[in-house]
Amino acid sequence: MHSIIITGGNKNTRFNKAKILSKYKKNDLNRNILLIYPEKEFIGIKQIREAEKFLHVKSIKKINKYLILPQAEKLTTQAQNAFLKTLEEPPANSVIILCAPNKNLLLPTIVSRCILLKDKQKTQQNNEAILNFPNFPNFPNDQVLTYFANNKNLWESKENALNFLENLEDNFKTKISDRSVSLFLKKVIKTKKIIRESNSNLRLTLETTFLRS
Repeated sequence: MHSIIITGGNKNTRFNKAKILSKYKKNDLNRNILLIYPEKEFIGIKQIREAEKFLHVKSIKKINKYLILPQAEKLTTQAQNAFLKTLEEPPANSVIILCAPNKNLLLPTIVSRCILLKDKQKTQQNNEAILNFPNFPNFPNDQVLTYFANNKNLWESKENALNFLENLEDNFKTKISDRSVSLFLKKVIKTKKIIRESNSNLRLTLETTFLRS
């Protein structure tokens, strides 16, 4: 059938949306719905192979089978690559739902094979952080440093940093005709790539994006 990625919101709202899509009921687990969570810290190839076996077993009464990964951002690169063919062509009567804070936490090849659904609900902290951003897009350097010092939650994890940048981009992309905004948003896209693909110092990476030379 098809594969879906749910992003945005928080882990509870993303999972709730997945449950609505799958008409989740506890007694359906291990029959027509399978939840895959990280073992220790990550979701590896072994778990993906087990999930694929589940999808290929015919469902009870020929109703849809659902595979849900509430923390798909925990998939290893190897597991994501192993999952590509199944995501592109799920078995008949099966739906795969990946939940992740941000699509940039998944490989582009994964994202391109899925339908994207964005949970519009943003955390109160993220909303307040964006509303209090200093003089966008002309940031006085001293205000930028103070801003990130006062909003430590934004650089406590990759998830938080990417969510902040994604939400900032959403809030200001309507002003893309403004050249200064357009140039800055290009920097944001570059920063998201750096955060996703490396283990850089998140606070320093964010500050460098906003500091003016």
